[in-house]
Amino acid sequence: TTEELLARRKVLHQAMAKNLREELQHSTESQAEKLMVLLVSRAAGQLEVFSGDESKADVNVNSFKLGGWDWVCVGAPQSTLYDVAVYYEIEVSNPQGNLWTGFAGTCFSGNCPGTDEHSWAIEEYGFQYHRGKLGNKGLGRSWFQSGGVLCLALDMKAGRLLARSGRAAAGNQWLEAFTGVIPGEEVGPLIFPVVAGNGGVEVRLILDAATTGEAPTAAYRSISAATSLVFASQGESEANFLDRLGVSPRALMEFDEVQHKHAAMKGEDYNNDHKYKELMIEAVECKVGIAAKLKAVATLVREGARQEQLAGV
Repeated sequence: TTEELLARRKVLHQAMAKNLREELQHSTESQAEKLMVLLVSRAAGQLEVFSGDESKADVNVNSFKLGGWDWVCVGAPQSTLYDVAVYYEIEVSNPQGNLWTGFAGTCFSGNCPGTDEHSWAIEEYGFQYHRGKLGNKGLGRSWFQSGGVLCLALDMKAGRLLARSGRAAAGNQWLEAFTGVIPGEEVGPLIFPVVAGNGGVEVRLILDAATTGEAPTAAYRSISAATSLVFASQGESEANFLDRLGVSPRALMEFDEVQHKHAAMKGEDYNNDHKYKELMIEAVECKVGIAAKLKAVATLVREGARQEQLAGV
């Protein structure tokens, strides 16, 4: 009968909406699972390979060895904030090959820090590089030896990056390596430690280094102490993680509102082809829009957004 045909059109629409919601829920949980794996490792201080052949990088929680002569770039994107003074150390285990180390902004995508406008680096001879240009001062090569230590202190408000070869107890002095090291539109909203090397160099990044007596002033904190980024806990459920990000169940609820509105309509309301098309478009656009928001949140979290920055997405 005509009534049955009209009812069937509504049933088909509801089935389509149900499938869209299931797809949305699956993609949400899948993205959350991938993000959680990444953020659990970041919370543990796991370093990440940014560029180069990962098979040449033996990366542990805070140390790594870079084999071969192709450059491999490793960083710690789980750090830092944008308006603090931070301190960390690089300890050399095996001074083979080449090593460039320093800071990079979240816009950095190169294979070696110091070679573009997004990063600043000191290489194994102690020379400073930014935008691929050699600085005027050098720390010397004394730090690039087995057991040698390079200390870096960055005041993000002043944009001043200091470097020191060796620890303070040995009477070593701070050298102003760079100015203008400030997060921004060109550099990126956050700045984090980054190291590149090759030829078998082996180093350890000490992100939780004690600052007392080592940092330039008491205002500096270790990078581990300074960070307040979004992390995930081992064993945390995807649902709880998404709740903390502020995207679930809110995201699915937005779709549910559309789905419930359509379900409340009478069968004859679906008889109008133009109206029926509008309903289908509304359901699909709602699903696509929510998926895009979730993707944006995932991107922001991966790039170091803080909890309060996610509220407006």
